[in-house]
Amino acid sequence: MFNSSVREKANSYSQYGEDSIINLMEYLYGFKKMTYMDIGAHHPFKLNNTQLLYESGHKGINIEPDPVQYKLFVRHRKNDINLNIGIHSEPGSLTFYQFDRPEFNTFSLKAANEVERKGMKKIKEMLVVVDTYNNVVAKQLNGIPPDLISLDAEGVDEIIIESINFQQFAPKIICVETYAYGVGIKNNDLIKNIIQKGYRIHADTFVNTLFIKEDIKLVNE
Repeated sequence: MFNSSVREKANSYSQYGEDSIINLMEYLYGFKKMTYMDIGAHHPFKLNNTQLLYESGHKGINIEPDPVQYKLFVRHRKNDINLNIGIHSEPGSLTFYQFDRPEFNTFSLKAANEVERKGMKKIKEMLVVVDTYNNVVAKQLNGIPPDLISLDAEGVDEIIIESINFQQFAPKIICVETYAYGVGIKNNDLIKNIIQKGYRIHADTFVNTLFIKEDIKLVNE
């Protein structure tokens, strides 16, 4: 079980302080009571980009296809909506590849093969229900897009971004892993794609890039 004393003292739960950057963006852009969708949420505290928001009273949706990891969100994020599904381009069921280190779990066979080649141990394959981002927003948020998407869906981030209806359900902030999965280089194509959809880069931690909608200005600008 995660050590609660460590949790209480933490000022960042993210890999490289992405949650602290998001908290600063909340202030800089004047957001109030932010909502979030954490896709590939992994763990309520470890390497998590939304726990600081949750501790500040914000609420959102955690998407975690791993049933074991999902139960941790049910236990520790009682004020959030927690869904034991994956996000993809179409509703249905997909093979989910699980590893001894769950942060490497993926719906992508190509990504799973890359992980195995790097020495990670695959422990299970299972069918998991998947839905689209658009459907989840419509069903769970009454059609109102979250202020933030935190996206770390190993190997399928591009597929998810392409499936989003940005005309209707565009989030204000996107935090996405842009260090190309299993390749070891920056995914510049993904970055350019998000910019073309009406966003600009606010910050980059090398592993993750944080985007803000182009039409959103600083409070004092």
